[in-house]
Amino acid sequence: MARIAILYDSTAGQTAKIASKIAEIATAAVDSVELRDIHSLPPQFRLEDFQAIILGAAIHMGKHSRRMTEFVEQHRQRLDAIPAAFFSVSLSAAGKTEVQRQHARDCLDQFLRQTKWQPRATAIIAGALLYRSYGFWLRLMMKWIAWREGGDTDTSKDYEYTDWNQVRQFTEDFLRQSLGAGIAEQHAPKIPTGAC
Repeated sequence: MARIAILYDSTAGQTAKIASKIAEIATAAVDSVELRDIHSLPPQFRLEDFQAIILGAAIHMGKHSRRMTEFVEQHRQRLDAIPAAFFSVSLSAAGKTEVQRQHARDCLDQFLRQTKWQPRATAIIAGALLYRSYGFWLRLMMKWIAWREGGDTDTSKDYEYTDWNQVRQFTEDFLRQSLGAGIAEQHAPKIPTGAC
C-alpha cells in the first residue's frame, strides 16, 4: 500500500492551502495521504511509515523557516532514501520582473545548500498577499514591500497569485515518477487530468 506524507510550514495560510490542494490531488493517485503541519506532528509520527514525502514552506525575509530547515536537516537521511519533493512559496515567484523571480530561485537554492538535501523534484510557487488577515504592522510592511516591487497595495483586498495548474502539474509529475519508481508495484495511478 502506497502512503505519502505531505508536510508543510505555513505562516499566513497560503502554504497550507497549497499543501491541502496537493493532498487532494494525491488522494486520487495513492492509497493513503497524510497531510500535516510540521508544528503539530503527533509523537508517533515517523517518516519511515511513508513511501514518498512532499514538503513545503514559504519564504519570509529571504529565507525559509528555521523549523523546516531543521526538520530537513534532522531527517535528511530518510528524505534522501525515498522519493521526496519540496515546494517553495513566495511572493517573489509572482514577481513582474526576472530579478524578482530569480530571488525566489536563489532562496530555494540557498535552502537546499544549507540542508544538503537534493529532493527529486522542486517547485517555486507564487503565494498570496492576505492583507485582511495580517495584523497592523505586518499589513503595513507588506504594503510597503508590494509598493516597492510594483505590486498590489489595496489593503482592503486579498490577492492570490498561486497558479493552481502549476500545483497540479507538479504533484502529478512527482507522483507519476514516484509510482513508476516502484512506490506501489501494481498500483495503477488514477491521477485525473484537466484544469483545477
